[in-house]
Amino acid sequence: MDFSAVKHIDWMSLWEITKDYVLPNTGTIVISIILCGFLGLVIAITYIVILSRKKVFKRLPKYYNWAVKLYIPLLFVGIVFVSIQFGFVRGVYKILDNNRVHIVNDIYDVTLAQFFKSEQDKEKFIEELKLMASETQEGAKTLSKFFELWMHKLDTGNSLVNATKDKLTNYVVNNYGDDIYTLSVYALLQAAGSHANLHETLTYDEFKSVMDVLLTLDHQEIEQSLKAKLDQWCASFLKAQYHSIAIPIILLLVIIMAIPLVEYFVYKTWIEKKYLSKISNNLNETNPINSIDTH
Repeated sequence: MDFSAVKHIDWMSLWEITKDYVLPNTGTIVISIILCGFLGLVIAITYIVILSRKKVFKRLPKYYNWAVKLYIPLLFVGIVFVSIQFGFVRGVYKILDNNRVHIVNDIYDVTLAQFFKSEQDKEKFIEELKLMASETQEGAKTLSKFFELWMHKLDTGNSLVNATKDKLTNYVVNNYGDDIYTLSVYALLQAAGSHANLHETLTYDEFKSVMDVLLTLDHQEIEQSLKAKLDQWCASFLKAQYHSIAIPIILLLVIIMAIPLVEYFVYKTWIEKKYLSKISNNLNETNPINSIDTH
């Protein structure tokens, strides 16, 4: 499954949509923030102490030596703040992941449930899907395209779920509809025991044979297969979204911690040498007798 589009999702928009899932579980966020904030506090203190002992905060010019001491509060605040931010993101992710079963059920309710409420609904859907495949086989359409055409005709039935869950479900379906269609076809093939590759076009005969097998299965078996595939997709989606937010935060922490080290390296490599050379020249100018070659 391709999750390249995940990086373009606005986490704040997702937060607004899922706030009714999150707010009732604010305790999880608070605990996550406290734990990560405490960890950040420990890291900040330990790091500052280590740098102090290594004399990273000491410089030869007095004004420079005073200015560099500002690294201490900046490091402390920066590390703790980033840690708290990470704790917040981690808390939201844990809440959504813990509610993944409900989210999957909601997505299923507004997309596929109407097709598999009974044996009659299942048979009608599969027969009409076969008919659609027959009508489009000349164009060598992929299975995902067959399913996509069907899904565009589907009445979402928002009355089946409450308003809050509708927002989340519709958001996911609208932004990741193609993925949901594709994984749903995978689930149908899996339920039929097929190992066909959706990245390759399938002939109508191959497609029809799969649909014939599905007709022999109980509609509840198909429902379980579809929900299992949706759950896998939802878990991957949440994890990818979490990583797309958490990794930049961690990189920001690394940058904050690296700034004084980089500046210290520059100081030791160029600035200190020039300063010592300047002092030496000034001393020689002040006491020219010391520079006379006695030989």
